[in-house]
Amino acid sequence: NEAGVYTAQIRTPKSQTIACSAIETSRVDEVDGKRISTYAPFVGRDFAVVASADFREFTKTVTQPDGRPLTLRCCAFARHQHYAIAMLDMVAEALPVFSEWLGAYPYEQFTIAESFFGWNGNECGGLVLIDERVMGMPHLGRGYVEYLISHEFCHQWWYNLVGTNGFAETFVDEGMATHITHKYLDRKHGRNNSMLDWPGEVAWLPNIR
Repeated sequence: NEAGVYTAQIRTPKSQTIACSAIETSRVDEVDGKRISTYAPFVGRDFAVVASADFREFTKTVTQPDGRPLTLRCCAFARHQHYAIAMLDMVAEALPVFSEWLGAYPYEQFTIAESFFGWNGNECGGLVLIDERVMGMPHLGRGYVEYLISHEFCHQWWYNLVGTNGFAETFVDEGMATHITHKYLDRKHGRNNSMLDWPGEVAWLPNIR
């Protein structure tokens, strides 16, 4: 995946909320009910765009370890508010650790977008896609959701900053993202941590560690 410099103007119905790799710099509403959104130049391995009239936007602003502000953004359906907010918190907690281990996150924004595809999460430059089945998971599955979003966020370093041959050498970025995410969760929760958070009265039920 060769890096490139992307610029874009995206024209959609005004009802659409856009999740995009880049930061929106301006928007113009047209008389025919359409909107033109202009985006700042973006340097990355790809340029992703997801849009839906059903998206609700959730945001969180944090300060990076080097002092730069970072906007965390999640575009998801309103019925999935629980995990939309939780994922922003999870990314905020992983950010200083990954920055310490791997270097500064390069952008001023990071976006999570609810989507529909055949697996659970997918990395893009400045953005990750999370399948709607994950967004709607039972709340006791928080441990898995934290693993998944931390893993996909880690790809901003292993896949995007450090590029690989995504066809022939997928193990280079997937292996590093998996290892570092596991190391991070061990540091945060202890070794052999649980993915399922059973309520007290059924805490005896089998878990995934």
